[in-house]
Amino acid sequence: MTAARHRAESPEDVVVVEPDVIGDDGFGRRTPQRHQLHALLAMGHTQLERWFPGITDDLVKGGALLGEGDDVQFYLDGRLKAPVPGARMLGATRPFLETHLRSRVAAIENVRFSQAQTTGLVIREDRVIGVTTAAPESGDAEETIEADFVVDAMGRTSPLEDWLVQNGWGKAPVDRMRIDLGYATAMFHRGNELGSTVIVHSSPGPASNYQPMVTEPGALAAVEGDRWSVVLAGYADHRPGPDRKEFLRRMRRCVPPLQTVADTSAMIGDVKTYRSRAGVVPCGSGHCGRVASRPRTRGGGPSVGS
Repeated sequence: MTAARHRAESPEDVVVVEPDVIGDDGFGRRTPQRHQLHALLAMGHTQLERWFPGITDDLVKGGALLGEGDDVQFYLDGRLKAPVPGARMLGATRPFLETHLRSRVAAIENVRFSQAQTTGLVIREDRVIGVTTAAPESGDAEETIEADFVVDAMGRTSPLEDWLVQNGWGKAPVDRMRIDLGYATAMFHRGNELGSTVIVHSSPGPASNYQPMVTEPGALAAVEGDRWSVVLAGYADHRPGPDRKEFLRRMRRCVPPLQTVADTSAMIGDVKTYRSRAGVVPCGSGHCGRVASRPRTRGGGPSVGS
């Protein structure tokens, strides 16, 4: 959405190719990590406000919470750190934030959305001049969208590298590190049990040799709908699972705010888990410099984001 907003500054048309069907609840089938607690960091917040002026006020009016000072708490090895002067953090779920951004982008006159799956690049004389698309599920009705500027926003599973290899470019070296990191997120009814608290973050530190011995790694955020979003994390055998009782037990091993929510607030629905088995050093980390050349895009004209 931010890429589309940026490209919409030009007078040309912008096409956002999106294969997922996003429901009224903001969820789709293709991004399972949407269920997990997400943190909007300071620079990300600043850039959103830059490209979407007034977005913070809109989110707060819609039910998000804005925390400052003691409302934002960071714990290291179970000990509360001093607040950072001037720091602000937003409490909201990822679907809630994305829904607001999507509605802002959809309202821009020269932006349109295409529900399709991008299937490849159109390259002519070492220049990317568009993309091929097909129906998301069946793969039928393939279509070519010509463009002068193409943005790949498909994330870590993007097939961009494979498409470039298919068109004759060398494959960039990839560094892959096994991390086997797991997350689990649950929602709870929110009352006045933590006062004005908006964000709490707990992580192991040097006193525990960065191991979950003193306290559980986890976080919570006060989000829209009078709810707490609580996430626990761990590596390998310490990955949190979907069992509700085990989730509550681990919350009670975390810092006091998470203990309070576990003891006083009712859980809503199921525990949602997500697992990341490996981390990949992306092309932008210098690896593409080892490839002899890359295709270029034409200047000006329509833009396509995928």
